[in-house]
Amino acid sequence: MQFNLAQVFAAVAAANPDRDCIVFGDRRWTFAQTDERARRFARALHGWGLGAHRERAGLAPHESAQSHLGLYLANCNEFLEAMLGAYQARVAPFNVNYRYVADELVYLLGNARADAVMYHARFAPTLAQALEQMPGPLRLIHVDDGSGNDPLPGAVRYEELLASVSDEPLELEPSPDDLYVLYTGGTTGMPKAVLWRQHDIYLNAMGGRVYGTGETVTSLAEIVERSRPEGPGSMTCAPLMHGAAQWAAFINLWPRRGRWPAANAWCRCRSSAMRSGGPSSTNSRPVITTCPGCWCWSPAAPRSAPRSSSGSSSCCRT
Repeated sequence: MQFNLAQVFAAVAAANPDRDCIVFGDRRWTFAQTDERARRFARALHGWGLGAHRERAGLAPHESAQSHLGLYLANCNEFLEAMLGAYQARVAPFNVNYRYVADELVYLLGNARADAVMYHARFAPTLAQALEQMPGPLRLIHVDDGSGNDPLPGAVRYEELLASVSDEPLELEPSPDDLYVLYTGGTTGMPKAVLWRQHDIYLNAMGGRVYGTGETVTSLAEIVERSRPEGPGSMTCAPLMHGAAQWAAFINLWPRRGRWPAANAWCRCRSSAMRSGGPSSTNSRPVITTCPGCWCWSPAAPRSAPRSSSGSSSCCRT
């Protein structure tokens, strides 16, 4: 059997509806709630005419005939909901580095042939500069984050978008050939996209192998059975704009197995003054403020903005 990420999640969500799926700060969403929100987002994208316009059998390996959704977000529940909803609508989401300045955004969105961008309100000023240089309009989805920035002209608020559509599943059949798209950060040149069939990325990086043996799963029934045992949660400590963080998050959306407790990660961060990257890295600043049982992300700034060098942070419960 070959797999699509939306198909796998829907099966696991149906089998574990009342289990916690995503914890962000002091808010929790069950598998049923996450699946409902993803279905609504899928319906909204589909209503805009976004989706798969040709099947991969008629395309070269480097080509895409799907609509493309840029995720210009720091870590949040909306990031994962948007990925799942996009996959249900046969739209290919792609990561946007929130450190980019306007010129870099222009290149990335143009290279990706973006049809829509979902962005955190804090990034609206940089996105507005980029849009002035874009040749055509994009669908814009505004995610409120407490920054106080209003939606850009033509943008719709994410929660209002979800409320405006039904949560009925789309009558679409996602394909194992649908794309998982991941952009490099551009540290050794301009950003470049890697295109994976969803079946291939699922087996090789997103949970499609049996932990400890490397054997591939063979059916949805096997995936569902492996998802049933209870276990501790998993904390994704890296930005979801990075592939490794996406892979870790998705691995833990289905099969349950032993995890490194969040409290251990917090203690390690505190005792080691942990940062993402070394002193010369563009990300050499604290990127996560967390405490046992919850996590949130420190406000991200464009690459050109000043950053604190103190390394201090406060717990999200204080």
